[in-house]
Amino acid sequence: AIAALAAVSCSHGGRQPSRADATIADSLLEIAAARNASGDKQGAISLIDSTLSMRPADTTRCMLLCEKTVAQLDMGLMREAVTTGHEAMLLAEKTGNSEAALNVYGSLGIAYRRMGMLDSALVMYKSGMERAVKERDSEYEVYLANCVSVLFTEQGHYRQAMDYARRAEKSATAAHDTIEALSAHATIGAIYMWQKQYHQAVRVLEARWTDARSTGYNVLMLKYLSPLIKSLSMLGDGRRLSHYMREADRAMQGMSATSNGVLGILEIKAAMLGSEGKRAEQLALLDSLLATNRANRAMPLEKLMRQKSECLRAMGRDAEAFRLMDSAYQTLD
Repeated sequence: AIAALAAVSCSHGGRQPSRADATIADSLLEIAAARNASGDKQGAISLIDSTLSMRPADTTRCMLLCEKTVAQLDMGLMREAVTTGHEAMLLAEKTGNSEAALNVYGSLGIAYRRMGMLDSALVMYKSGMERAVKERDSEYEVYLANCVSVLFTEQGHYRQAMDYARRAEKSATAAHDTIEALSAHATIGAIYMWQKQYHQAVRVLEARWTDARSTGYNVLMLKYLSPLIKSLSMLGDGRRLSHYMREADRAMQGMSATSNGVLGILEIKAAMLGSEGKRAEQLALLDSLLATNRANRAMPLEKLMRQKSECLRAMGRDAEAFRLMDSAYQTLD
């Protein structure tokens, strides 16, 4: 039925879209957004592209491009997301759609961050926050504060990261925005983990894990599970580690292999395989992660290269290990 709607709507040749066309385009936008939210990213993009070919009004076109940007982000297609996001931003400004513009600021910031363009990411986040404050849009102010906190965490600016995360959690809680409050709480746990305060990280993350799990939102669950599993691994808590790895396996079902959260869990799995002496399996997983990471800078390239080098050395492939480690150092330079 959806395909038939799109086919009929695209069969009108070169004339301007009618009121009926506009209604159909808006209906298809709603269906595409539902697909996006349910995790069917490729299905959402296919439907969005079909709807865009109908030449809908700029307001609808803008929202379609916003949805496509999010889907591309979740699939790890960062460069494509940047291109789509900038097109959406132009239409948001043209039509005066402030909510769409704020959404795109966040999406572009995430894409730039994952591509390693951290200065560009920070510009997007802060520009969006300034606009959100000016327009008294507390929802997007909280969302973008969360984004800035993640960026500062990855840069090692932990004090600034913690300030933004706590600000986001407090504001989201006051606004009864459960998802953003839980997301900010997960960031706080991750900040402790990155500072090697593993006991504190576990305490913080476990305190809200049941709430995060009850949302059924896989992206949020993986945001909790990644630092939680890393912390438990460092503490050597095998019992709880096994429990949360099973939770991670369930959360990853149906998600794209290029998803940031999935990649984080798979990196941990690779390390666990190495510690268990399962080197062939570890090498295969690391090769897969390196291939995926070229599109989605979810992890530092040199870190993955070093892990693969150590794996090769453990397998007795010293010459390959040396060449890869040399390449890793060159990447850092």
